Amino acid sequence: MTIILGVLVGFGAGLLVKGQFNININHKEVKADHQEIIYNESMADELDPAIRSYYDNNNGLNKF
Repeated sequence: MTIILGVLVGFGAGLLVKGQFNININHKEVKADHQEIIYNESMADELDPAIRSYYDNNNGLNKF
């Protein structure tokens, strides 16, 4: 009985808070200006020769 009363009191308090502060929750996505994505340049040329050969043999993927 006390749990139900607590839930009702909490629900009522939530309605009062919502009415007091005029909380508005919407999930509309704001569309931003679409800009071209600029990626960082590859630093593969700066690798040590042994690491570079591994990089070339595995197409730049790490294999564990």
